[in-house]
Amino acid sequence: MPLLNKVYTITEFDSFIRSEVPHHSYHSLSNPTFESLKNFVLNNSSDQNSNGADLFSISIKRGVGEVITAKNYVGLIALKDGTIIEILPKIHNGLGADIGKSKRVLLNMLRFLDDISFKNFEMSNLKTDKISLFEIFVSMFLQEVVKLTKQGLRSTYIAIDSNESFIKGKINHIQNIKENLVHKERTSLRFDDFNLNRAENRLIKSTLRYLFTIARSDVNRNTIISLLSLFAEIPYSENYDSDINLCQENRSVTHYQKSILWCKVFLKGNSFTSYSGSDVAIALLFPMEEVFEKFIGKKMRILCEGDLEVNLQHRKFSLFEEPTRSFFLQPDIILGKRNKNIVLDTKWKILDLNSHNFGISQADMYQMYAYGKKYNAERVWLIYPLAKDFEHVDISFNSGDGVIVEVKFVDLLDSDSCINDLLKTAHILT
Repeated sequence: MPLLNKVYTITEFDSFIRSEVPHHSYHSLSNPTFESLKNFVLNNSSDQNSNGADLFSISIKRGVGEVITAKNYVGLIALKDGTIIEILPKIHNGLGADIGKSKRVLLNMLRFLDDISFKNFEMSNLKTDKISLFEIFVSMFLQEVVKLTKQGLRSTYIAIDSNESFIKGKINHIQNIKENLVHKERTSLRFDDFNLNRAENRLIKSTLRYLFTIARSDVNRNTIISLLSLFAEIPYSENYDSDINLCQENRSVTHYQKSILWCKVFLKGNSFTSYSGSDVAIALLFPMEEVFEKFIGKKMRILCEGDLEVNLQHRKFSLFEEPTRSFFLQPDIILGKRNKNIVLDTKWKILDLNSHNFGISQADMYQMYAYGKKYNAERVWLIYPLAKDFEHVDISFNSGDGVIVEVKFVDLLDSDSCINDLLKTAHILT
């Protein structure tokens, strides 16, 4: 991948067109870059093992031609021509234009995914408005390697074949006859040498070298130089696939786990989710529906106090019991106390005050009604990200037969306060 030469930052549902000049409604890409992105979308849309159809849509608009529109995935795509495309979450009050805050919101939410690579990432010193997501992810990797070196690089035994003037290990008799028939003072030996030349260390050093050639951040580049000095005695990997297969999984190298995951991302283009495409070097993309769900649920667990229980992905009831249990219900969150429950489902969608039913899906309401009946819940809550003009709006739907569905909002710029308020309300209701 060449030196990164252009970063495009967009939010969900923004669009690209093929154009060399700026456009007031769309982001413009050069023809080669547009084609590379289009090929990536088409390759993944036709790949049954990927989520490509959910990444982007391709349409044709009169007067502008083909349009590639981002959907509900956020993160970055690094094309092999050096172009970086950042996709940030669409947040209320037009905050998507505030790149720094939007990136911080995204990075904070990523820490609550099940993937271990984003946990404990320290971003307090990062100027997120002036650094690309790519450089931030590089910084994540470098932080892991710094921690790794402080815990200690692991050595391993390497079989060495050598012609020596001393005796060590085992004599290689056949090789000794070939090489030392005349030189009786030397002996062909095979012995084990305990050193740092192991697959994990080779991969990390190779990743550091690769990132030094493409990173722009002076902080990242200086950190790479410092780390490479610690790996000076270790050779580079000659075969990434082979060394990845040689990486061990045991207690002695547990602290290598996060670093090796990042090595696979940067050296092999292996994302934390599976995508394909010859025009793409790296794709780190995350479904916002899942990101939002994990964030709200795990935040509630952390902030919950007292005897209120928080259960995630509850799977106790099904819609039907006969002839067999079928159509299982799986709400995102159950808040309970003394056999009283509030059922919560998270929805990553920006509601519209002027739309019919505020833009709430009818299918979602059917789902909430089923939750209310099966769980005999005191309340059913739909949790959305706070949208413009909804700061002081109360939305509640009463079925007339015992189910009350309330719409709640979480301001992602003040999530702890909002979630604490929800938990306090749950304490009162249950």
